[in-house]
Amino acid sequence: MRIGAVSVLAFALTGCSYGQAIHPQDVIANPAAQEGQRVFIRGYLVYGTDARGLWQSQQAYRDFTPQAPLACLTLFNASRFARELDDRAGSTVTLTARARTLRQEPDAITFGWCNDTGLMIEKVE
Repeated sequence: MRIGAVSVLAFALTGCSYGQAIHPQDVIANPAAQEGQRVFIRGYLVYGTDARGLWQSQQAYRDFTPQAPLACLTLFNASRFARELDDRAGSTVTLTARARTLRQEPDAITFGWCNDTGLMIEKVE
């Protein structure tokens, strides 16, 4: 009986933590802590030929300058979800994804990246 109660409590707590979406800034602030972890994340989606990122907010995207603090996570495997992302571009979305940091070569030109820290999407909601 005691094991059953502990299992129910563990399931309930897991469900609560999974149901609460984090935001891009939560990953940007400490990418090492999130590396490889599955995250349930909500942000402003920018998806097009020149940009593929999940931004902290629409305001952060509009106010971006090269001098501004990072407020975006790159969507590394965005092409696998092209239809869903294209349909939702310019809106706030929730993604299930794994946080990753991929380093570019020093002289590399990478179109669409907004940050070396980003997401490997598993599901678009």
